[in-house]
Amino acid sequence: MSQRAKNDMESVSESVLINHLRTQEESLKLLDEIDLLLNSLYEEKGEGFELALKSKVRSWVTEAIREEMSKGVDMEEFLKSVKNEIASFKELKISLAFEPTSLSIEKIYMQAQGIWGRKILLNLSYDPNLIAGCVIIFEGEYRDFSLRKAFKKEFLQKKEQILSLFKDYQVSDQV
Repeated sequence: MSQRAKNDMESVSESVLINHLRTQEESLKLLDEIDLLLNSLYEEKGEGFELALKSKVRSWVTEAIREEMSKGVDMEEFLKSVKNEIASFKELKISLAFEPTSLSIEKIYMQAQGIWGRKILLNLSYDPNLIAGCVIIFEGEYRDFSLRKAFKKEFLQKKEQILSLFKDYQVSDQV
């Protein structure tokens, strides 16, 4: 591998495009923008790329691309490398009992990154049935840290006692 190729790969892994990603949703949107930019490279005698940067991608993406352009990287190779880098990320699925804010997402991401490493994308979902806590799926491992699990366990242990209370209540209500 040439020194330029090594520098380009380091550039990709340290790119604002990569470092900005936290969630699967963000990565899918960025991949769409990269595809759009790749397709525009050869449109309108090279003017299509500039037009796409100005009007078809988010401003932070434009800024990151312009920063890379100022370093003299081959834009087609860079964008393809970013796509490959994103494809190498691992997905961490988390179902939450609440809808996370941007700050919550950042905190969850930083915690996950500390545990599982840098190349991770969160796939967050909201499930009010969890009551509290979360369910985590990572690399085929399922862990339920929800309050729903505790309630189910408690209910199964005390099912007969709870049902007899309902029966007693129904009998006393009819009298």
